[in-house]
Amino acid sequence: MLLALSLAYAADTVPAVTVDGQLYRAPMDARSTLWADDASLRPGVRAGAVVGWVHEPVVWVWQDSGERVPLVGDAVGLDLLASYTFWHIRAGVDVPLYPFASGNEGAGGGLGDLALDVKGVVLEEDKAPLGLAIAFRADLPTASTAVPLAAGGFAYELTVIADKKVGPVLLAANIGTRGLPAVDVSNVAVGDELAWRLGAGFDPGGKAGASLDLAGYATWNDLGNTAGAPAEIMVGGWYKVADSVRLSAGVGHGISSGIGASNGRAVVGVEWAPAAPKEGPNAVAEKPAPRPKDKPVPPAPKPVETPPAPVAVAKPAPVPTPAPVVAPAPVVAPAPKPVAVVTPPPAPAPMATPAPAPTPAPQPVAVVTPVPAPVVAPAPVVAPAPVVAVVTPPVVAPVATPPAPPAPTAKVPVVVVGNKLVLYQRITFEGQMLTTAGATELEAVSKFLLAHPEIVHVRVEGHTPPLGDPSEELSVAGGRAGLVLDYLSHKGLDRERFTAAGYGSMRPLIPGDDPAAREANERIEFVITKWAEGSAPP
Repeated sequence: MLLALSLAYAADTVPAVTVDGQLYRAPMDARSTLWADDASLRPGVRAGAVVGWVHEPVVWVWQDSGERVPLVGDAVGLDLLASYTFWHIRAGVDVPLYPFASGNEGAGGGLGDLALDVKGVVLEEDKAPLGLAIAFRADLPTASTAVPLAAGGFAYELTVIADKKVGPVLLAANIGTRGLPAVDVSNVAVGDELAWRLGAGFDPGGKAGASLDLAGYATWNDLGNTAGAPAEIMVGGWYKVADSVRLSAGVGHGISSGIGASNGRAVVGVEWAPAAPKEGPNAVAEKPAPRPKDKPVPPAPKPVETPPAPVAVAKPAPVPTPAPVVAPAPVVAPAPKPVAVVTPPPAPAPMATPAPAPTPAPQPVAVVTPVPAPVVAPAPVVAPAPVVAVVTPPVVAPVATPPAPPAPTAKVPVVVVGNKLVLYQRITFEGQMLTTAGATELEAVSKFLLAHPEIVHVRVEGHTPPLGDPSEELSVAGGRAGLVLDYLSHKGLDRERFTAAGYGSMRPLIPGDDPAAREANERIEFVITKWAEGSAPP
């Protein structure tokens, strides 16, 4: 395959051509591809560096003799990347440096076109059929290289980004327009271009992955001219050497003869994402270590306290008005002995009247209190016992304490309590990356859900302690919930079975900002929102 810029020119010397021979640009925050952008955002500050080598992206070919003259022979570039995400927007900067570049004009180095890059998310892939974002990139005319590796003036690119997760594979497509200064050469008029990129990233578990990318441009005013339609393919992969550091590498080759399509390319990159910041005097570093084994998380809800002795409620019922009933002392005088036992009456004098007549008056005596009932031996006095039967113990039955909810253990790390999955250890993160302990706990969750298809739908909730900025809290919480959802889908669970949501610090388990409260409130929760018919627990 001929990878050259074929030009017809009347002179014997190669003219100076101001074209942008650098087709490749490193994405700011792509999850699993090395060239195409995806529609997601990864919260917080990110930084990275990409070292690249390119061979013969721009070559002059004399039509009469076929002689090839590389306008750019070999170039080694270093792109310094930095970005910050807030709310649904990511802003970044790309500083390209060329320590070495060679061509027909000689060799040397210099600065490329500094770029400002902004991306805004329109649709989140976990809440819509596909993810959708819009990106804008401005290339400033800062280049100082002697070879054609810059646009030669202000340039921009406006792109629509769409992505879709299919199991462990992320598919991404970018299409837009690129505006740059017009340049006329003999076989093509370089100017505003159609920009396109396609990518597929394979991410089986968040630790390592592979990618395949296709990218290119085509001049709008001459779409059929191959000289103005460079295209390349790149194969690569990435590996997390730590929770905050990821390495990537790829190799590419031109698949057309357009300006910028190389005769060989290689890139190696490193990306760093620090842990999410914690502000305030009581801020502590996030610890990836799991919680103690005897400390289930989250704490089981306390049963509603009920009065321990409901019998006491019935005891005072017949007693409220004894004094007015006992007042007619002359009637309550069947015999001195029984009256002497009834201590409460305040008027003992009338009790001396020996009236043997068996009147029905003993009823008021039984109302005074049920305690002396065994002392009143005469049958007429014991007869009112049915009054005491009102205070019978059957009311004690509902007091039975409900059984304690099941608690997760090392052998059974996931249990259902109410409408939630309760885990033996909390899921921990280092910034926006899962820790090893967090991945281990998610492995247990995935096995549990695979074994319980009756749990039809689960909402994955991300929560954070106060970080000082509510928008950052929501972004961090939502990003972590999305990572958990991605991990579970990579383990074979249907993505439609989940919804991810970030609540920031709006729903704390423990109020306060001390270290214990921050640790408890920085969590992932699994809320069961739908059971299979007939499967929901009572």
